[in-house]
Amino acid sequence: MNFSLLKNRSFFLLSFGSFVSLMGTLIQQFALSLYVLKTTGSGTLFATVIAAGTIPRLFLGPIGGVLADKLDRKKTFVSLDIASGLLTLSFALIFVFKGYLSFYEILVYVVLLQVISAFFDPAISTVMPSILSKEELMTGNAFLSTMRQVASVLSPVIAGLLYGYLGLFIVMLINGVSFLLSGVSEIFIEMPPMHVEDKGVSFEHIRKDFKTGLNFLKKSQVAMGVIFLGVFVNFAFSGMFNVLLPYAFIQKFHISESLYGTFTSVTFIGMIIGPALGAMWSKKDSTERIVVISMSSVAGLMLFLGLYTSPIMPQFFHTTTGILFGTGVFMFMICLLIAIVNVCISTHFQKVVPLEMMGRVGSVFSTFMMASSPLGQMLFGIMVDKVEPSIGFAFTSLFGFIGIIGFWRLTRKNTQETSQLEAVNTEGIS
Repeated sequence: MNFSLLKNRSFFLLSFGSFVSLMGTLIQQFALSLYVLKTTGSGTLFATVIAAGTIPRLFLGPIGGVLADKLDRKKTFVSLDIASGLLTLSFALIFVFKGYLSFYEILVYVVLLQVISAFFDPAISTVMPSILSKEELMTGNAFLSTMRQVASVLSPVIAGLLYGYLGLFIVMLINGVSFLLSGVSEIFIEMPPMHVEDKGVSFEHIRKDFKTGLNFLKKSQVAMGVIFLGVFVNFAFSGMFNVLLPYAFIQKFHISESLYGTFTSVTFIGMIIGPALGAMWSKKDSTERIVVISMSSVAGLMLFLGLYTSPIMPQFFHTTTGILFGTGVFMFMICLLIAIVNVCISTHFQKVVPLEMMGRVGSVFSTFMMASSPLGQMLFGIMVDKVEPSIGFAFTSLFGFIGIIGFWRLTRKNTQETSQLEAVNTEGIS
């Protein structure tokens, strides 16, 4: 891991705030998922809570992206981080006074938190290209991605221990404080001012700005290929990671919550290694080729995982040891490859999109990416109540292959698009 960028004060503060906030969020998400699954026992209700958190971001994301290009971005993400902390602490107090949170209270909390995130994410996404040069972006993205994956590895184990021994209140308390710490650290980030013409924030201006971002994406075959891939992959993989995997382990294979937490942490180690490998790989190969090879491998591994967990396999494979070891190997490789794809796509996006349009284009991009997630999560929620987990894993593989075929067809004739778009960016967008 390259630590030289930490000498950049703003990058250090961004890294610190992001890591602390993400740790708290991931710990709470893991614990809250176990709480809902334990209190309801229903895959459908479990998936409903997860899907409900995606819907606000889907509808409000475009508005958040437009506002990110018009408002003071620093004040926006600092205020929203603090708001998330206060919201989380408020529901933690409700839990203390009542002794529990009902399904509908959890639903309201998740929705409100994601409403804030819909405005927070487009604003915070502009920080990296504002404080680093284009030459530093790959290294910076790889570093932040690695830190995110470190949080992903540590959080399930910590969440399992905290939730198992101290309960949901302590988990929510930690998350609330982490949001507040992140907001305070972000106050000291130094960002250059963006001189954007003030046209107001009426619905008509939001519509026009969103259309501007959409038109930019339409001109990019590579971006359209990424959107096609994202729609199919998010549909299946969001349901697989968030619904199928925890439900199959805990309800179907009767793995304890603490063991599942440890399993998740071990497999997510692949996401720590992935960004560094992606940064090195990108120096020798194109982003398009990296994505095709990596995602094709992911789809193939998902197919083998479906076979491994199917009823036709010997009973040994479905014991606690067999499930933890065998599935762990597959998931480790899948997580590593997905991390490689993520860091390459993020860097490519930041290089080809003008900074003054980052919020608008990013919100349109995110809207397409997220549109399929709640549908996939709900489908997997219904599926896990009715069919074997192996069917769900095979289903994920099928959509992965469809997505990568579409991506390859859209991008194979556009290997020089990045340099062309960067040349256009120097002349401005008409």
